[in-house]
Amino acid sequence: MDIRNHEADLKCINDYLLSFFEFAANSSNAVFDENEWLAFKPGDGKWLYSRYKREVQTGNRIKQAIDGIFAMDKPQRNVVYQAIAHDMKFAEDLANSFEFQTIQLEAKAQELIKAFFLYFYENALSSSWFEIDGLSMPRFGRDEFAEEYFKGENENIRFICPVCLQTVTDGMLEEHIEHYFPKAYIPCLALHPNNLYFICGVCNGRYKQDKKYSDNGNTDIRKIFLPYADTVKDKVAVKFEHKIKEDTIDFVPADINEDYIEDKIETFNYYFQLPQRWSKSLERYNMTAYRKYKRRNPTNKEKLKHMIEKDAKDIRTDLNIRPEMYLEGQYLEWLGSVQLRAFYSNVKHEGKKAVVVED
Repeated sequence: MDIRNHEADLKCINDYLLSFFEFAANSSNAVFDENEWLAFKPGDGKWLYSRYKREVQTGNRIKQAIDGIFAMDKPQRNVVYQAIAHDMKFAEDLANSFEFQTIQLEAKAQELIKAFFLYFYENALSSSWFEIDGLSMPRFGRDEFAEEYFKGENENIRFICPVCLQTVTDGMLEEHIEHYFPKAYIPCLALHPNNLYFICGVCNGRYKQDKKYSDNGNTDIRKIFLPYADTVKDKVAVKFEHKIKEDTIDFVPADINEDYIEDKIETFNYYFQLPQRWSKSLERYNMTAYRKYKRRNPTNKEKLKHMIEKDAKDIRTDLNIRPEMYLEGQYLEWLGSVQLRAFYSNVKHEGKKAVVVED
């Protein structure tokens, strides 16, 4: 996945929202004063204040959040500002250990941060738009984000889920915005460019949900795969294993010497359960291959191997435009190498159903 097309606009939004906490940390007032705010943020400061003012009568959460922040004393506001500013830099130095600070704040401060950022994610990005200085367009909402996201290198994942590789009709319209660090857990990253990407509803809603990297006690983000920083298929090898009743998949390190690679794979599997899910596709791939090569009727193992190698090469060549073929291609290569003798025996079997023999 490529971050470059949408990074600048989302960074602009994050900087804008962070500036509010900088303002609050330096203000001596106990209320959100319009004149003071507009002096600090001339021009586009009106956009945020108008939303705050709009909610005065309804008591909506953005007013409650802002009033709650200003109810803190000045040193407390500064602690909150510093913690948010720190957490927004999580992707800047991935070589060193990084621990989030906002999740260590007092519960009341965490609730106010959550109310503030989720308001702007749900009511500005998802349901409306941002209108602030520095954006590449007059308004920026979910549609504009999706349009930017699926440009360039990301165009080839517009019609698949980048996690499970299942096809979708149009990711721009159908896929969910996924928060790798859940927005309910680290809400100040709810609009962070390095934390947002599009995946299918099954991966997001059925599997990832609100799972946290820290659920297993890990607090070091070097021990997890990160969107835009890691390409999982380059870091992980798919290992196939034949069992009596079925073939199965496991993920193993492509480079066993890579730092924290086993921790990364463990957390990724916890999030998305891909080995279990992908294993269920192997019977279908096996039967498809069996019928295909039975029709082509290779006369010996070497001819079958040549056929499989050619077909696997064609799949590899087309992966840029058909990435959903990745798993089937990997499985085909396994059949043509490790499982060649057993698969050839199946292809030449005269019965109606292939019976895979352990090699």
